Amino acid sequence: MKLLYLQILLYVSFISIGQNDNFDRQLFYKIGIAATLTINSEGLSSDDDSSCIVPNALFVKNTFGIAVNKRISMGLNAELDWHSKPNLLFFTIYPDIRYNIIQKDDNGFIRFGYGKMFGKGELNEGTLYKIGVGSEHFHEDFERSTLFGLEFTQKSFGFKELDKLISVSIFLEIIF
Repeated sequence: MKLLYLQILLYVSFISIGQNDNFDRQLFYKIGIAATLTINSEGLSSDDDSSCIVPNALFVKNTFGIAVNKRISMGLNAELDWHSKPNLLFFTIYPDIRYNIIQKDDNGFIRFGYGKMFGKGELNEGTLYKIGVGSEHFHEDFERSTLFGLEFTQKSFGFKELDKLISVSIFLEIIF
């Protein structure tokens, strides 16, 4: 699986770099936050101000990347993930590739990521797989944009990476 993902990533990279559509490659910095939401297991009562949906995990991400052409961009991500219920903390570094499916005033995209989780102390070691869909909305100056969408994540960790944590999260990111 790792070899297949690497081959696909390299193939798409070489094809996209080889295309000449008069697009200036652009470096970018992206910062983002994501949350996994769950149903409140403690229930709701009429005299309680609690919400029926509560966050279960929080992800903070920094990305340095390059927009190869109008449809494809690649980035190197550093992400800190915290899951409240199993009380797990992950620090992950991974490359990702984003492909714009819809190109209009705003873009619709799909993205893939695969990487390594580093552990020391309370941090857990393992492997990360991601796939996401979303939309990119440009600001008035077209220098910045906001990304919003859903992301499916699988983290494999523990002894021989047999423990798995699977989540779907909502993300919000800003590109500078």
